[in-house]
Amino acid sequence: MPVVADAQEGTTPSFVYATYFECDVSKQERADDIVNSACAPVYDAAVEAGTLSSWGWMAHRTGGKWRRAVTFTGTDVKTLLATRGAMLAEIKNKDEAAGKEFSEICGSHQDYIWNVVHEKPLNIATMLKTPPPDGAAFFCTFHRPARTDSLLAREVGPARVEHGSNPHG
Repeated sequence: MPVVADAQEGTTPSFVYATYFECDVSKQERADDIVNSACAPVYDAAVEAGTLSSWGWMAHRTGGKWRRAVTFTGTDVKTLLATRGAMLAEIKNKDEAAGKEFSEICGSHQDYIWNVVHEKPLNIATMLKTPPPDGAAFFCTFHRPARTDSLLAREVGPARVEHGSNPHG
């Protein structure tokens, strides 16, 4: 989910083009093979050429309709869209059969473009230095509660820390 925040001064604009594929679960690993053999070299070349900042291939293992997703990042939407179109044409020209097989396995998709906005990092230690009111507690649901306890003690001072689920939601 994109986060809206004030841009940090001096950051380079960043955009993500993501395509979420609905695939035949029994054949989705073959889609992975096709991406690795037919698409990855083309995507890597675009990164090397500087028309993409990065790309990624993701697998969704549990729930939902989408099974695979590809992401492309760049510094402006116009170049990102042009690069995506050029890459698809190159893949089709190099291995049309692979593209057709991929489309049969992953027959439906949704496309999204996000503008990634950088924000100043939160300083949790500063936020937590204000002593909690009497009776207030920090709720730790992490797998390493002892580490959380030591960080809170060092950064905040004495605080009541309860482990388990937060009864307040």
